[in-house]
Amino acid sequence: KKNSTYCNKGKEQCAEVVVQYPVYQNQTANYVNEVIQKTVKNTLYNVISEEKSPNISIEKMADLIIENYDDFISDFADTREKWDINVSVVSTFQKGNILSFSFNSEYYTGGAHSNSNIVYKIINTKTNKVLGLKDLISNKKVLTATAEKLFRKQKNLPAIKNLQEEGYFFENGKFTINDNIGLNQNGLIIYFNNYEIAPYSMGPSAVFIPFYEIKDILKIKY
Repeated sequence: KKNSTYCNKGKEQCAEVVVQYPVYQNQTANYVNEVIQKTVKNTLYNVISEEKSPNISIEKMADLIIENYDDFISDFADTREKWDINVSVVSTFQKGNILSFSFNSEYYTGGAHSNSNIVYKIINTKTNKVLGLKDLISNKKVLTATAEKLFRKQKNLPAIKNLQEEGYFFENGKFTINDNIGLNQNGLIIYFNNYEIAPYSMGPSAVFIPFYEIKDILKIKY
């Protein structure tokens, strides 16, 4: 947790960065910790820059955000803007060699509203590899069709409705899946963040697919 010194000056000026993440101590710890901490650093750096994050610690990254805020206040001394950045890492699935984590961030650094973002990472601790869709599923076409069926049911959209006409950004109104995929104890999650497939006003979308729906194309044990 890091705070700007402006927080204690009574001018409604403050910046706070709070980060929570697990640190593993067993024999598979090194790679898992590396993935977690690298993703946390990228998440933090994305709050203030679109460039590649520098090779510094999470603590130094938080300090960098506070320094950016302090520089902003020194240039605009009369502003009452507050920055609030929260990042938390949650274990969502663990079985055998497979671990899944969600990286949850909520932040406000000025503008009309706060922002939120969720990124999933699935790790095979035996091969020391971050798993992609092709490592999890044998047939993307079947997965996409299943996900679309559940997405339309969740949004109360008939199968014949064009998704673009309903306000979604899918090209030609055709549903597609992304690579932001996680696991929980009951199934697979496909997560679309704000602005990814719809305007901010429509919010993010999460499609949950029970394991039994995709058992014939699933490559991992659940």
